[in-house]
Parts: sequence; structure tokens; C-alpha cells
Amino acid sequence: MGASWHALSFLAVHTVQDELAKLEGAGLIVSRSNGYQRFFRANPKHPLYPTLRRLVVDSAAHRRATSRGRPATARRRS
Repeated sequence: MGASWHALSFLAVHTVQDELAKLEGAGLIVSRSNGYQRFFRANPKHPLYPTLRRLVVDSAAHRRATSRGRPATARRRS
């Protein structure tokens, strides 16, 4: 069983639910339910979708590039 979003983010379930409701209200995400769980995804029909997708893709690429070197938390001594 995979980790839930709130567990990965260290946020309270209610906080995550509130933010998802705001994003869905703005039309940035859409959801569906199977009766037991609710599934969310980005709304490709929203006008900001291409821009937001590019931000996510670029951010992921940047993380991969910076994780190849020294850890991001390591600091150089002066």
C-alpha cells in the first residue's frame, strides 16, 4: 500500500482536503471517485495547464540534475 499525500507532505488530512477543494473549485484539477477513494489529476482543459505542466516537468528535471552531485543539504565550508 502506497503512502498517502498527507503522509508525504506532513500536513493534516483536513489541510490537504481543503487545498484540493480549492484547486478543484478553480478548475485546476478534476476528481473522480470509485465509491471508496477519490482520485485527483490535473485538468488538461484549464488554460493554465500547459504552463503548470512545464513548471512541474522543469522542476523534476532540476531535482534529478542537482541530486547527482552532492546532497542539496550539504554546505561548503568557507
